[in-house]
Amino acid sequence: QWFDGFGTGLKSKVTLRHVMTQTSGLQHESGDVKLVEHDDRLAYVRSLPATVEPGTVFSYSNEASQLLAGVIRAASGKTVDVYLGERLFKPLGIENWSWDKDPSGQPSTYTGLRMTAMDLAMIGRLIVDRGRFGGKKIIDPAFLDEMLRPSQTLNPNYGLMWWLRPTPNANGWLGQL
Repeated sequence: QWFDGFGTGLKSKVTLRHVMTQTSGLQHESGDVKLVEHDDRLAYVRSLPATVEPGTVFSYSNEASQLLAGVIRAASGKTVDVYLGERLFKPLGIENWSWDKDPSGQPSTYTGLRMTAMDLAMIGRLIVDRGRFGGKKIIDPAFLDEMLRPSQTLNPNYGLMWWLRPTPNANGWLGQL
C-alpha cells in the first residue's frame, strides 16, 4: 500500500513486517555496491522484483531496509531524518548527529547514521527503561516488546530491524535484555 508497483505478483504480498524482519523476498545483492550506484536509491529498490515468497526466507537486505525511508515519509509526511530528529533524538537531547543521504537527498535507512557513543548509549538507556526518558514516554513499550523478541522462526536472533543477543546456552552466550 505504500508504493506503486507493489500491487501485483509476489511484491503484492510484501508487508512492512516482512521488510522489518528481513523476509521481504526482494531481490538484493550482498553489500551495497549496486545500491550506491543509483542516485535515487528508494526508486531503485522500488523497481526490484520479489524473487521468493515473502516471509519464507531470512536474508538481510540493505535494499529492503531502504524502503523504510519511503514508508516513514508516506506515513509522516517527513523524511526519516527529520521525523526521528523530532520524535526521538531531540527528546533524548541528542543534537550532534548526521545521516548519509543519496544524491536525490533521501536518507539512507540501511546505513550512515552517525552519532557519538554517549548518544547511542542514550538510545540503549531508552530501550532498557522501556521507552521512557526523563519521565516521558518516547516509545511505546509494546513496540519495544515486539522489536526485541524473535520476530520469525527463520532467524531467532532477529527482531524488528534489531539484532538480538542469543539466549543463554551451553556455550555461554549472554542473554537478551
